[in-house]
Amino acid sequence: MHLAQTALRLREQMCSFLGNLPVCKTARRFALEALYGHDLDAHCGQIARHYELAGQPGPAIAHYRRAAARAQRIYANAEAVQLYQRLLAGDLGSSLSAEDRCEVMLALAVVWKVTGYWAMALNINRESLALA
Repeated sequence: MHLAQTALRLREQMCSFLGNLPVCKTARRFALEALYGHDLDAHCGQIARHYELAGQPGPAIAHYRRAAARAQRIYANAEAVQLYQRLLAGDLGSSLSAEDRCEVMLALAVVWKVTGYWAMALNINRESLALA
């Protein structure tokens, strides 16, 4: 693991030296996917953030959804809520199709139900119904 971290740090230094060109951002994302390929689910949130910063909402959305679903599976409910809310807000939210937005809202409602936030779950279910 130490060697992989050193390689990433070296790549980041190289990118900053080159003026942080878009190619470097792409290389960093692919390096992260290669580095964490053995356990990609555990690092999808980090990879999603890199896609988001690179201005690529499609892959960012896919990785955030995967990270949120994983968090939900392992009962990391606070993390799942945070990731689903991130998907619904800002540039990512505006990049979601109506169908994807409804799916994310319904997934968020499930987490709120599990954690006892029934009123919030009911509200988001109503919002997704209105959107459908």
